[in-house]
Amino acid sequence: MSEALIAYGAVVWAAAYMGWRLLPVSWRHALSQRCGKLGQWIGLAPVQAGTPSQATQARPQGGCGPCTGCASRQRPDSTVMITTNREVRKC
Repeated sequence: MSEALIAYGAVVWAAAYMGWRLLPVSWRHALSQRCGKLGQWIGLAPVQAGTPSQATQARPQGGCGPCTGCASRQRPDSTVMITTNREVRKC
């Protein structure tokens, strides 16, 4: 009986995960915000910054660790993308 419940739980978890991954990004974002608000309302989720970049700017350290190396650096004004086109040769 317990093996069947574990198997059913794994199937439900996998179906929920794939359903989440296949949702359009805008729907996922809206749903995650609603779930976050629900969690805050019932007292499970702490209030945090909206995006990872806002969270990085809100704390004195850098984004990946406790050092302050990248937090003190200015971000570039623009980014240049260089692309190359390569012909595929058939032998």
